[in-house]
Amino acid sequence: MWKKIGRYTILSIGSLFLIGLMTWGGYTAVRSINGLAVAQSGTRWNNLKDGAFGDNATNGVGAFIPYLFDGTNFDRARGTTTNGIDVDVTRLNDGGNVISVDDAGATISVDDGGGSITVDGSLTGSSTPTDTFTNPTNAVLSWSLLSAWNGTTWDRIRLNTTQNDGLATTGSGAMSTLSFVYAFNGTTFDRIRGDITNGLDVDVTRLNDGGNSITVDDGGTSLTVDGSITAVGTTTPGFSFAKPTDALTSFSLSAGWNGSTWEPLFSGSSDSDSLGVNTAGVLRTTSLGYVWDSANSLWRRQAGGGNNGDNITADALGLSKILSSTTELGGTSWDRVRHSFNQGTGGITTNGVGTTVDMSNTPMSKFTMVVDRTAGATNVVEIDLECSVDGSVFVQIGTITDLTNEPVLTSVDGTPCLNIRYNVVTVGAGNTISVALLAMR
Repeated sequence: MWKKIGRYTILSIGSLFLIGLMTWGGYTAVRSINGLAVAQSGTRWNNLKDGAFGDNATNGVGAFIPYLFDGTNFDRARGTTTNGIDVDVTRLNDGGNVISVDDAGATISVDDGGGSITVDGSLTGSSTPTDTFTNPTNAVLSWSLLSAWNGTTWDRIRLNTTQNDGLATTGSGAMSTLSFVYAFNGTTFDRIRGDITNGLDVDVTRLNDGGNSITVDDGGTSLTVDGSITAVGTTTPGFSFAKPTDALTSFSLSAGWNGSTWEPLFSGSSDSDSLGVNTAGVLRTTSLGYVWDSANSLWRRQAGGGNNGDNITADALGLSKILSSTTELGGTSWDRVRHSFNQGTGGITTNGVGTTVDMSNTPMSKFTMVVDRTAGATNVVEIDLECSVDGSVFVQIGTITDLTNEPVLTSVDGTPCLNIRYNVVTVGAGNTISVALLAMR
């Protein structure tokens, strides 16, 4: 028993010595505390907390939280509740392996902090493009440089800033490519044919203008046609066909068949007779004259006259009906020659002159005037037929003074005039008359 008492005595004395030592060293003694304790400062101790305490601990956390060695000292590892532990990804080392980052269905944002991010290796995607690949919404903005192999080294591909001919066949950064042009034959695609001499083969026999016009430019030289040309027009000439503005300028050689061969036609060197009937190049022609049959709307061969007599049938087949007009110079212009002039005026009840008949373009010398009474009974009248050569001074050349046997006619022959008119000097009380004038050559 004394041995146990001695042991407790020694422990008590040791504890008092330790407390005194800690007090002497600047640490306040732990007076009343249960469990393990950690020093918050030189004067304060706190109970050590375990994981069940939860977040937001302000004390009692041991200094064995994660510390990182910076090469000289140990510093506490930094982080936040929002972003977790701070990691310097600019020095992330995969140790020769692959580092997988799972975004957990969200988006991982990488901020270069105003600098740049360097990828030493390759990036692997997860999409497999197809012919109908949908326009992506998560494409990565990237920048790459194209290069071409010159046989020894790689050169950057150059951009051609000019569109001129005569570019050098070789040069640094000039990429040589080989391409083939294909055409669809209705079932499959075939390579388009051609050669260096003639270029691209084109089947011009099936050239389609699509309802429009195809313009061929000879480039200021000439076009050579190896074969024959069939000209198909779209214009139908009529009787009043206007002078064309798009006529084709052409040069052709005329030849005549001599029974065995074709010979070029010669122009006559003189207008003399006795030209040989079988001279080479003399074209023997047979001409047929046609006239238009308006009644049947067709052309008929013009028939030769079997006689020179009269009474030819008006509608005989092949009869050419010709309408002609004769003109004569009327001082300054050519006027059609008239065979007659006439004028009729009715309802005359007062004295006065009638309208002048102008015959200046074809002077007449035979004149007739007829007066007819349509109302009234007075027989004593005076209606004069007057003539003029200048259109202003008229002279009487005939007169009618009695209407007992009306209508009354008077004629004058051999008196050339340029103008005629009637002049009612006395119409007769209650009379209404009409006057008709006729002038002939």
